[in-house]
Amino acid sequence: MASSGSAENHPDGGSEQVGRSVISQLEKLSVCDPSWAAHLCSRCASMTSTAEGLRDLISPQGYTHHIVSDLEQSAGSGCSFCASIFSTLSRGHLYPPDPDGQRVRVGFEEMVQVRASISAYYEEKGRYSKHGLSNAPILMLQNVTVDFIYKGRKCLFHIPVPGMPFYKSKILAFQVFADISDPFYICGVEVAGNRGFVSFDRRPLRISVTNRQMIEASKRLLDDCVTNHSSTCPSEPKVLLPSRVIDVNSDANQEGLSLHICAPDERGCYAALSYCWGYPPPLFVTTRSTLEDLSKIDWSQLPPTIKDAVTVTRGLGIRFLWVDALCIVQDDEADKTEQIKVMGRIYKTAAVTIAAASAASVHEGFLEDRPVPSIPFPISKFGTGDATGKVWIHENTIESPDEPLDKRGWTLQESLLSPRILYYGSKDLIWKCQAKPFLPVISSHNLYSTNNSWSQIHRLPPAIFIPSETATSVSDCWAWIQSAYSQLKLSLAEDRYRALGGIVEELQRVTGDIYIAGVWKNNIARSLAWFRSKNVVKEAAPYTPPPRPSWSWLPRFYPARTMDVREDDDKEKRVQLLNWSVKLADEGAPFGHVEGAELEVSACIIQTTKIPSEIWTDESSVELMLDFDIADESVQLSANFVGEQYYYLLLGNCGAGTGALLLQSLGDNSFIRLGISALNGRKSAMWSFEDVQRMKIRFL
Repeated sequence: MASSGSAENHPDGGSEQVGRSVISQLEKLSVCDPSWAAHLCSRCASMTSTAEGLRDLISPQGYTHHIVSDLEQSAGSGCSFCASIFSTLSRGHLYPPDPDGQRVRVGFEEMVQVRASISAYYEEKGRYSKHGLSNAPILMLQNVTVDFIYKGRKCLFHIPVPGMPFYKSKILAFQVFADISDPFYICGVEVAGNRGFVSFDRRPLRISVTNRQMIEASKRLLDDCVTNHSSTCPSEPKVLLPSRVIDVNSDANQEGLSLHICAPDERGCYAALSYCWGYPPPLFVTTRSTLEDLSKIDWSQLPPTIKDAVTVTRGLGIRFLWVDALCIVQDDEADKTEQIKVMGRIYKTAAVTIAAASAASVHEGFLEDRPVPSIPFPISKFGTGDATGKVWIHENTIESPDEPLDKRGWTLQESLLSPRILYYGSKDLIWKCQAKPFLPVISSHNLYSTNNSWSQIHRLPPAIFIPSETATSVSDCWAWIQSAYSQLKLSLAEDRYRALGGIVEELQRVTGDIYIAGVWKNNIARSLAWFRSKNVVKEAAPYTPPPRPSWSWLPRFYPARTMDVREDDDKEKRVQLLNWSVKLADEGAPFGHVEGAELEVSACIIQTTKIPSEIWTDESSVELMLDFDIADESVQLSANFVGEQYYYLLLGNCGAGTGALLLQSLGDNSFIRLGISALNGRKSAMWSFEDVQRMKIRFL
């Protein structure tokens, strides 16, 4: 990225009136021992430690670095900055722009030049007047951007999207800053014979999430949301409390903690904790015994993560805290079932959810300082080649969070249904609410990507939090909910339905649709159009009949996505849901564990033996994706599934073709699902064949 300004273009850039007081202050800065920069190669060190290097870095042309092959060698020899660049580069692909629109990947062995440039802006005059710089322009240096040049053209850089089968464009950028403990940090630079001064934002090398500044900023965000976000976020200060909460300001013991049993109509303000239990599971839990005699609870033995949540709750000025391990009786299945039914409401009505995102276990805690992984660079004195101090470059490329908590199955509903979240990531503390979905609590921090974060794009319908007259459809959000949820981890098979229960209950309430064990009544064709995003595995198990219901993705629980199916204009070709039945493990928990389910549908189907054989020889016109593990792609050739027991069921239009389910007949008009197919070309036309039947079938 080119500099937004340079000293040679500024009207004051060549001023000779800069006082000797400035130069004398620069000269007083201690000269660094060159040995401290041994972690850098000569090309990296020269970028900031020489007047020429700094001049080029600031210029629109940028600083000429290594070619990629030398970059790899330098990284292997121990250069920290080269290693940081190459580790990211090696994850992706380079494509030079092509006027014909053809993308041909460039290999790292080719002559690809690495070039670094820095974004900058001019600081207002007077900010550094106490340092004798009242008349001098100060160029504030911000982010170093690394580009890759092939035959004079800047390459596109693409990296894989975690958990997805595609790549996205990436800009490789690094923050540059001075240590906040430096009281005065400024240095001179000479551009085209003109003298000017550069400076840097000052930031800490360690992020404290417990200092007064962070606590006060968190409280301000919470108060601002409650007061000013009434159109997007619930603002009721006191709500019906859950059955039990932890009183964090109790006078019952020296720890100031007690388990508070709430009256049925008791109202108050509480925080909820979202965290990983981890292994071994916490021993500090509420049982029937401790519930009968609360004095048995030894609060001094509180696990670190829950202890940290108490600290945060107190800091926010909130009296009550809800934690599942203590507010649900863990050896009482009836109580667990009742509490799981209302889990969605518990997070939805909490004043704030404390997300212990960085902790993989309840035994770890989450309030420790966060080091900012950075590389120190030497910076030169004005008018000399001597290094006078250090600037820091944040070595990690800025990405969206990828924390232990984000991999846990229950987290999705806790995150999406919580109107406000304090997200304690491994890098920084983040605030989320419906109006401000992702921003650092301290605005100057920039340790996570905020431009394309998952939470900005994927949010539940606003009507879930604020009453609305606007019509809401499940199709607006179900595909990404299914994709996100299916990639998470759950310890218990019965939690596959239950951990999604709070979300589907709210969606059913605001849409008026009916949820049926993973699919939706009014959106049935698209709900059935899910597919397994990865089913080729090294050691595929022998084929076994699919778990029931075969039409639902939840009994399998592997990463799934949704085909973009649209209903046919001809109503006679649409899937119609006629009836359904669901057997619940607990009839009082309509969104809980499902033991069995059936659909009765009317749809267009065709037996594979009735399809002309020459169609199956053209595999380019079909993409079959099976629902079970396979050893290689050849297993799911459509020609392998031609027989009297195999049928295709038309779902609807899909791109230039159609989407269809591959079914296996069990006799007596009963069928199970084996996979899904995208039919193109001649195969798509088969729905006009006379052998296509509209049938009522039992879908098991």
